[in-house]
Amino acid sequence: MGQMRFIVAPPDRLRTKAELAAVHVVGPGERVEPATVTRMGDLLIVDRPGSGSARLRCPWPVPGFGNPVVATCSLSEHTVDAEPHRLVVELARGLVGVAREQVAAARRANVELTAKVLETLGRAWGSFVRGACGEQGGTPEQAAAAAEQSIAAACAVADAVAAARADRRLALVKRQSSHPPASLAVRAGENPDPKVRLPSALFGPFRTAAIPAGWASIEPVRGKRDWRVLDAALDRCEAVGAVPAVGPLLDFTPGGLPDWLLEYRGSPGNLESLCADFVETAIARITGRVRTIEVCGAANIGGALGLDEPTRLGLVARTVQVARGVDEENRLFLRIARPFGDYLARGEHRLAPLQFADALSRAGVGLDGVTLELAVGFEEVGTPPRTLAGYERLLAGWSKLGVPLRISLAAPAVPPSSGVVPDDWRSGGSPTKQAEWIRHHLPLFFATDPVVEVEWALARDSAPGAKPERLNGGGLLSADGAQRPALELFAEFARQFAVDPDAGTHLDMPTMDDTEELGEPPTWSGQAYRS
Repeated sequence: MGQMRFIVAPPDRLRTKAELAAVHVVGPGERVEPATVTRMGDLLIVDRPGSGSARLRCPWPVPGFGNPVVATCSLSEHTVDAEPHRLVVELARGLVGVAREQVAAARRANVELTAKVLETLGRAWGSFVRGACGEQGGTPEQAAAAAEQSIAAACAVADAVAAARADRRLALVKRQSSHPPASLAVRAGENPDPKVRLPSALFGPFRTAAIPAGWASIEPVRGKRDWRVLDAALDRCEAVGAVPAVGPLLDFTPGGLPDWLLEYRGSPGNLESLCADFVETAIARITGRVRTIEVCGAANIGGALGLDEPTRLGLVARTVQVARGVDEENRLFLRIARPFGDYLARGEHRLAPLQFADALSRAGVGLDGVTLELAVGFEEVGTPPRTLAGYERLLAGWSKLGVPLRISLAAPAVPPSSGVVPDDWRSGGSPTKQAEWIRHHLPLFFATDPVVEVEWALARDSAPGAKPERLNGGGLLSADGAQRPALELFAEFARQFAVDPDAGTHLDMPTMDDTEELGEPPTWSGQAYRS
């Protein structure tokens, strides 16, 4: 059993229960490890079953960046009489290291960086040195303040470099191909009226409509399947000229599977047969009208029926295999919730999100790709906000899986009274903040290999009195149908990068040559990322 101890300064940081719950330890391979986090006065104590060095991740307020989750560098565990780490200094050390790595990688790739970026990197290093050594010639408060200045500067550098890399990639794509690097999709809500769930206003910027088709909504009573809502949504797609994508068919979030399946929870064989039968029937029904299908969603976390991890993994493998047998031409995806894996800190799961997907990929069941769900700013179902560089590192890790990625994004456009975590624009919270979040993040996801599609996770909020959408408050349209600024921003982005509704799919886009010399800078400037 290992222990790590930290002095928290300023002392008002990491005080609330929610903040402490977000603290976790990251071991080798970016794997989140189970840990118990305790606050005793100004001391933060982290106990974990394993031993050896590890990094600490925690939410930390950064001027201009909200309250993102940031990380220390790799730190050794403590002996009984060892001095505790100073958390703010270690966070600065870790972030300065990331910023320097980002700058070095950008230079190797011939990405042009402004003098301001390099100057800010120098300030980050200088402030870190003052923070690390400040107590020798100043007060602890002065040292903490210097370290916090270093954190803010390092975050600015890493984000600016990530923005420059995305801009360069997009400019290269515009020069080498008539296709954009990815397509844009919007996810319909649960309203049974197809014109309400898929308004015509959406199909300027979006060429794909993702349609939920969960088993619980189609067969709430055993033996009585109602396909009318799904059929109507597919008819709507044909009417507006949108490409439909369907799923997840099996939703493993709480309440995502029919309640009547509870009696089969202790019989994996029967449960597997029932799931396979539904998936086979559903895909046979939509084959020819739909090519992209999410077979399972949130199976890496679970919650539905209280199924354990091995059972969920077996169910997913079997159902994907059955789905592949229906039609070899369909593109089968697996939806991964909370892909940073912070939920592993509770100790209830053994497989990290990437390991879960990799196990299925290696099993050869016919999985074509993965959807990563990033619902930023929502409690319970959401992902805590990160810096732009944090998302870039996430995509770099998932690219190692070697399959196409779909990215499902959401940020709230409603105030905290609707259950959304309050924060600055980096967590949404108003229509303007939602649009700013999209402006800041969309180019990165759009430009990164192997992302083939970027989806906005909710078209329209649910009406008062209706069943709330899972990510209610994050719609591009309000409950009364009014367009939010985010929709126009998507339209602007589509125009900037010529997302042509007739351009076809991008699953087979060739990898761009990042060494080619660029001419004029892209229209969509990296300045859009910077605070």
